[in-house]
This record gives sequence, structure tokens and C-alpha cells, in this order.
Amino acid sequence: MTRKRFYLMLAIVGFVIPYYFFVSFLLANGPDGRLFLHQLFGTPISTFLRSICSSHVSYSSAT
Repeated sequence: MTRKRFYLMLAIVGFVIPYYFFVSFLLANGPDGRLFLHQLFGTPISTFLRSICSSHVSYSSAT
């Protein structure tokens, strides 16, 4: 397996896995924004992970 193919596979997995959980939330609860935000900030670890992801997105879009 070449390095290019390996990174492509990681990119696809990194795209599919988060959307799997988001779609399963939508199927279970519908487009309920309040519940989504409540669960997003529900625990300290989820707030920590959200802040890491948002800082990563803002950093990667700046470069």
C-alpha cells in the first residue's frame, strides 16, 4: 500500500465516522438543535473534545 493510498483511506475514515454518529443522532431525535447543543455541552469531556475539534478546524483553515 502506497503512502498516498494510506492517507486517502485515513481521510475517508475520518470523514465517514463523525457523520455516522451525526446521522444516527438525526435519525433518533430529528433536527433538534437544542438537544444537540445540550448533548454537545453536556459533559466536561464533550466540551473538551469540541474545543479541540473547533481549534483544529480554525487552525487548519488558517494555514
